[in-house]
Amino acid sequence: KIPKIGEKNKKPERRSRCRKSSRRNPKNGAGATKENPKRFWGRASSYASVWCLIPSLFLSPVDVTLDPATAGPEVILSNDLKEASWGRPGHRWPEGPGQFDTDPCMLGSEGFTSGRHYWEVEATGRFWAVGVARESVQRKGRILFKPNAEIWGLQKYDDLCVALTAPSNTSVPLLNGEIGVYLDYEVGQVSFYAVGTRQCIFTFPVASFSGEKVFPYFCVLLSTIKLSSKG
Repeated sequence: KIPKIGEKNKKPERRSRCRKSSRRNPKNGAGATKENPKRFWGRASSYASVWCLIPSLFLSPVDVTLDPATAGPEVILSNDLKEASWGRPGHRWPEGPGQFDTDPCMLGSEGFTSGRHYWEVEATGRFWAVGVARESVQRKGRILFKPNAEIWGLQKYDDLCVALTAPSNTSVPLLNGEIGVYLDYEVGQVSFYAVGTRQCIFTFPVASFSGEKVFPYFCVLLSTIKLSSKG
């Protein structure tokens, strides 16, 4: 049974985008440039693109694997713990304190309390969610289809894709395929990228992790996620 979509028809909030660079022409100083306006704005656009470079160009992806001890019901994991899918009715993992007991969600095996980290995941299917979650994230009861202050994630359902912002979700471009997730713990930044086009899709407002460990977060429902082996 597919859960109701509680946030699907809410009015989207303004999206947070990659910040554009304010870099000026180093040859002409702080004053206005005399060059052709088309050339000037073309170069300004390229500066903005550099600011939004996909992190894989300057940061080696981390090797993320899935944690079976957190896997929810009806989640099928590959032997190498790099792939998860939904599809075995009634299948349940051994119960444990860290398990998602209702929704087909799971965390990565390794958490972070400092540093910059980047990983890529291929998400395909009708519904999926990827992102970053606090170690204390709610794991009991229904957590899908609603904003959650413990999760910084993107969620896709049919033709709708949203960022899980509060107090209501924020619409983002529809995604299916490889997604890059970037975490800067000290800055409090969580950003998402379309790997194929190298475009920054969404950056959450600055978060405070308060020293708590955070983990890669995934959810599968009528879908499959596959982690990159680039790390």
